[in-house]
Amino acid sequence: MKSTPNLKMKKKLLTKTNQVNVLAVVLLFLVVIFLSVISYLVISGKWIFGTSEPSEKSTNQAIDRSETFGISGDEAGNFSAVTFDPFQLREGERQIITLVLKNPEEIKMVKAILKDGSGAQEKDFTFLRADKKNNTIFYRLTWQPKYLVSEASYPVEFKYQLKSGEEHKMTLFWDAVL
Repeated sequence: MKSTPNLKMKKKLLTKTNQVNVLAVVLLFLVVIFLSVISYLVISGKWIFGTSEPSEKSTNQAIDRSETFGISGDEAGNFSAVTFDPFQLREGERQIITLVLKNPEEIKMVKAILKDGSGAQEKDFTFLRADKKNNTIFYRLTWQPKYLVSEASYPVEFKYQLKSGEEHKMTLFWDAVL
């Protein structure tokens, strides 16, 4: 009768050995998968360290491509500054135009006539913020030009109307680069 407990003990040991073997095979399989993924990322150049030179089309770059133009003089009226972000635009990119005007209490409306390869369109600027200290008001407009021609310059006609009904216009140009 003593042989029965030894047989049960051998079965338990055998079962534990099988569990250890299964765990070892699973762990080995996971290590192979991990090393395969790392190898693929290194070979394809997608590894976190990347290449030594950043790609020009990378969207992760924090490159400021905006241009701000200060506007002054007797003929400037209430125009103070315009920012094109980006100034040199590629096909498919959105452009943000920020317009700064003086004497915000006099302004009734602000619009732009935007031209691209598909023609002209008129858009309203939206209020962004007021700077009471400098007596200026900021407006913003976002759009996505289409059908651009490389190295071409495209006009934007800015116009605002005073509460008195008087209109003022100014045209600036931005560039397309493809």
